[in-house]
Amino acid sequence: MKKIIFITVLSFCATTLFAQGIRHVHGVKSFELGAGTSQVAKMFYGSYVNYFTSKLYLKGSLFYSMGEDKDLKFTAVGVDAGLNRTIFDLGEIFYFNLGGGLTFSVDQLNPAIKVYDEEGNVTENNYNTPKFGLFGNIETETFIHDKIVLIVGVNQKWLFGEEFGKTRWFATAGLRYNF
Repeated sequence: MKKIIFITVLSFCATTLFAQGIRHVHGVKSFELGAGTSQVAKMFYGSYVNYFTSKLYLKGSLFYSMGEDKDLKFTAVGVDAGLNRTIFDLGEIFYFNLGGGLTFSVDQLNPAIKVYDEEGNVTENNYNTPKFGLFGNIETETFIHDKIVLIVGVNQKWLFGEEFGKTRWFATAGLRYNF
């Protein structure tokens, strides 16, 4: 059993430390799947990544989040589009990136809440609301194989509008496949 563990650890180290694969190179494209969490919500996302240079890449993401804040349950579906810049890397194994861009989401309360007008009439409103905004992110990449990357980061969104949820942050983790 000790031999199997030793061989497994040695194989992992060999593939992660000495793998010569596709890293941050002009023209590399990637697909990423991940999830995130915050104090009030959970989020799932899929992303497409296109490297312009070894230090600059475009990342477009589709996301779905759901949560509860102050007894209000909500969902959000949307898209993020932004640029990320590599600040530093360690031997083409670990990359530290900063990024930012535009975000758009459609938020909805589930279930709809009762709204009373001045005359006492009651209507239900789910506040199905489109929102635009900006986001910033910190993202780390650790290559676990020549084409497979572990992504860990934080994302902060600032949304414009009068309704709920103007600022949102998520801690995220995912896997990226370079092709």
